[in-house]
Amino acid sequence: MSDAVPLPVHLDQVVEGLAQNPALPSDLVRRLLAHRTGPGGVAGRRDLSDDVIAEIIAAGDHSLTHALALNRSLPHAFRTVLAEHPDPAVRRAVAIAADDAPRELFELLLDDADPQVRAYLAQSDHLPADLRVRLAADPERTVRATLAG
Repeated sequence: MSDAVPLPVHLDQVVEGLAQNPALPSDLVRRLLAHRTGPGGVAGRRDLSDDVIAEIIAAGDHSLTHALALNRSLPHAFRTVLAEHPDPAVRRAVAIAADDAPRELFELLLDDADPQVRAYLAQSDHLPADLRVRLAADPERTVRATLAG
C-alpha cells in the first residue's frame, strides 16, 4: 500500500489539457464544447471544422468566442463574421490575429467604432500601405500614436 495522497482532479484543467492536445481526435472536439468553463482552449485549435466554428459562435460564450477570434487558423469567412461581433473585445482579438487577412477585412476593421480595434490594427505588419495612410489620419490620437510607434 502506498502512502501517496491522491491529488484533487480539477475538471477544468483536464478539459483544457485535452482541448490543447493535437492528438485529440476531431470527433471528440465537439464534445469538449459542452464543458464551457476555462479560457476556451478548444477554440484555439488549428483543426476546427466549419460546423464546430459555427457552433462556437452560436453558443455566445465570451471566452470561447474571444479565443476563436484569436485563432490564427480561423478561416477568413468566420473572421469577417467576428469582425462584426457586438463585443468590442472580440473585434479587438480579430484585429490582433488578422495577419494574412484579405483587404476587405482590414477595411472593415479600419472603420470600427472602437479606437482600440483600430490601434491593434495599426500594430499589424500586414496592413496594406494605403490603409496605413488612412490610419495616420484617424481622429483618435492614440491610434495615430500607436501607428507612429
